[in-house]
This record gives sequence, C-alpha cells and structure tokens, in this order.
Amino acid sequence: MRMDERKYNLDLFRILSMLFIVSLHYLGVGGAFYNITDGNTELLTYNYGIASLLEALSIVGVNCFVLISGYFLVNSSFKMKKALHIYLTTLFYSVIFFIAYVIVNGFSLGNMLSSLLPISMSTYWFITVYLVLYILSPFINLLCNNMTQKQHAALLLILVIVFSVWKCVLPFAETLDTRKGYSLTWFIVLYLTGAYISRYGVQLFKRNWLNLVAYFVIAILSTGVKLSTILLSNRFPILEKGQNLFYHYDSITVYLGAVFLFVFFSRLNCEGAFWRKTVGFIAPSVFSVYLIHENFLWREFLWGTLVRANKMTQSPYFILHYFASVIIVFCACILIDQLRKGIFLLVKIIIQRAKMKRQQ
Repeated sequence: MRMDERKYNLDLFRILSMLFIVSLHYLGVGGAFYNITDGNTELLTYNYGIASLLEALSIVGVNCFVLISGYFLVNSSFKMKKALHIYLTTLFYSVIFFIAYVIVNGFSLGNMLSSLLPISMSTYWFITVYLVLYILSPFINLLCNNMTQKQHAALLLILVIVFSVWKCVLPFAETLDTRKGYSLTWFIVLYLTGAYISRYGVQLFKRNWLNLVAYFVIAILSTGVKLSTILLSNRFPILEKGQNLFYHYDSITVYLGAVFLFVFFSRLNCEGAFWRKTVGFIAPSVFSVYLIHENFLWREFLWGTLVRANKMTQSPYFILHYFASVIIVFCACILIDQLRKGIFLLVKIIIQRAKMKRQQ
C-alpha cells in the first residue's frame, strides 16, 4: 500500500474518530444518561440501552486520535510550525467564543483567563495533553527507534498491564492512576502503540473484516456488562462503582477496541478522486471541530438549548435525533472552520498586495 493511499485511509479514520467524540458529547453533555433515572436507580429503558451501546462504540474516539499520531509521528520530526499552529488555532477559537460570550452574557475574569490561556489553564484538556505529547515525541521516537521489536512489544505489554489491565481486574485497588485516560501517561501508552503498528505493520487478523467484527464485539460485551451490573447493583451495591469500568479511555476493552478499529482502517484501500476531494476537504478541519463544539462557554448552550438533547432521552425518536444532531453539529463546525480559513486567506492576500504596493 502506498503512503498516499494510507494517508486517505487514516484521514477518513480521523474524521470518524471526531464523529465519535461529538457523539460522546451528545450523550454526556446532552444528558442522555442523566434524565433516564428514578431517584438513584437507573431505569433500563430501550433508549438507555441504545445510549449505552452508542457510548461503547464511540468511546474509542480519543484513543484513536492518539494512535494515529503515534503511527505517523514515529517516522517524522518535531516541527515548531505545527506546534504553533495547534496553539494559535486553539487560541483563536477560544478568544472568539469568549468575545461572543461577553457580548451575550457579560464579562467574567475567570472566563477571560481560561480563554486567553487555553493551554496553560487546560481549557481544552485534550489539546493541553496532546501538545505536551507532541513536544515529547522526538524523545519518545528515540526510544522507539533504539528498541528491537521484541523490546517494544515487551514495553507495551508491561505498560498496558500496569495502566489498563490492573485497574480492570482490581477496580477497587489503589493502582497507578491515569485519571481514566485523561492523562499524559495514557497518551504515551497510546503513542507507543501507534508507533509499534507503524514500524512493524501489525495486521492482527489475517482477514481484515474480522478486526472490525472484534471492535463491535467488544462494544457489545461492554454494553452487556454495564447493563448487567446496573441490574445486579440493587442486590449487590458494591457493583455500582463498576458500572462504567469498561467505559474509561484506559480500560482494556476501550484500548483493544481502538486498536482493532485502527488496524482495520490502516488496511483499507481508499482510491480515486472521491476520497481525495471529500476526505481531503474535511480532514484538515477535523481538529477545529473539537475546538468549536467543545468550547467550555458554549457547550451547555449547544447541547441543551440548540440541540435540546436532554429533551429526547425518553422520546421514541431518540436514535434519529442522535444521528441527525451529531452529523449536523459536525458539518456545521466544518463549515465554520472553512469560513475561518477563507477569512485568513483573504487577510493574507490583502497583506501581500499591500507589501507589493510599498515595494513598487
């Protein structure tokens, strides 16, 4: 497989991963799990079961993004321009949304600090952790490039056991904490995994479609464990703490699901003008989709007031509303970012023409 083909495969995978993240925010911030309750006891309605399955399918999104980074960056070099682009794009949207918020709701010093210092204040937790990971990537690559395949595999096995399997087998023990995957430690584990797949051409199942089947099986099993645990928690209260055990980024099920899905897409063949035009148009704006729809000042308004996801939790149209909302929010964010790029390009052209006139 040529590298240009693989790039389109994984650009497509990056798009799907961001759709998963938007999906998680619909279910989480939108309240799909919060309104389906009766006191402290969840009612296992049809919608709750569907929401749990959708979450199990989508929870791999963040892991997938980091796997992609490890896959490509292990064969790349650190570029200050890229780090600066991540920072400036994050700052741009953070400031723009803060200004809009001030106009509508008024000024707050705390909001200003969080908006002007989005990386330092971890306003977008993923961007903060990812940017540090990117800065560390040359040093991680030194490790990868100076290990044998056997050493790399052994290191991965140890890290996955310590930071993932251990907490799943003994969830009530005091393990080495990765904050449920919201941490640099876990991102390094994922980076090393993506690097291993890239360096040694991991295929897992010989028939690629079985990798996709494995991803779905893991999601279904995770959903079954969650629903069964909820049912049994009335009789065994200790199980309440384990209801979401396999819904954390650092859970072994989520890790394996992301790896199976990643390998599946890495082996796909995406050829032709359709992929070059469609995927090539959308993929560069995927990063901005996260910055736009997950802004801390506006996300409650987006999901609660505009999308009204919390009003659909008991509706027979819940699943239709879910799919329509995720796709519309994703597409709207892509269009907003394309508008930003158009404005930036226009400003650049105006500046260049002004410089040319001065030189004449």
